[in-house]
Amino acid sequence: MPPLTEANWQAREHRVSASEVAALMPEGHPYMDARDVYDRLSGQGSPITVSDAMRLGTILEPAILAAACDRWGWRVVTNKHTYLHRRAPLCATPDARLVGERSLVEVKFSSNPTAWSNLPAHVWWQVQAQMMCTHTSRVEVVVLAGGLRRFTVERNNKAARRIGSACRDMLDMVADGTPPPHRIRDHTFLTIRHSDIPESIQRT
Repeated sequence: MPPLTEANWQAREHRVSASEVAALMPEGHPYMDARDVYDRLSGQGSPITVSDAMRLGTILEPAILAAACDRWGWRVVTNKHTYLHRRAPLCATPDARLVGERSLVEVKFSSNPTAWSNLPAHVWWQVQAQMMCTHTSRVEVVVLAGGLRRFTVERNNKAARRIGSACRDMLDMVADGTPPPHRIRDHTFLTIRHSDIPESIQRT
């Protein structure tokens, strides 16, 4: 979908973005950790470099969305706005909304079909955060990964509480100047069956 604009980046300056939320959770994120989020929010992070995979995703995602609309009969409105949560330091820039429904569409591209045999946990956390910021109740995640795949995610209020708490804790760490440690990560995707809730939510 369209690259983030200057206004989008400004909205993220003092807030955790939906795509970063999983880094604050026990399941973790395959591409970042809580220290990376801390470094960005405290102004210590390295400039974001656009990889070839990110460029390819930007090019392909509109076509993936069009293919999904054709297959499932959707009507959508694409989005360029960053939504701010009213209470938590959290923001989200979803890809699109389904017309006439309180639902979003999140579009992904992956060259690793195995990683998308089930819904990756970090994407589950991302779309939960998107629903929090947009007051929606469902997200259709569509990915082109060896074929077009679709995962339907419903809003989970327990997850929303966990996200809000984790975001506030992160901003407190930034204010106090106490960074979290880096965690070892192996860039593998932890996946969940698409009807499941991550274990960290089940334990709370």
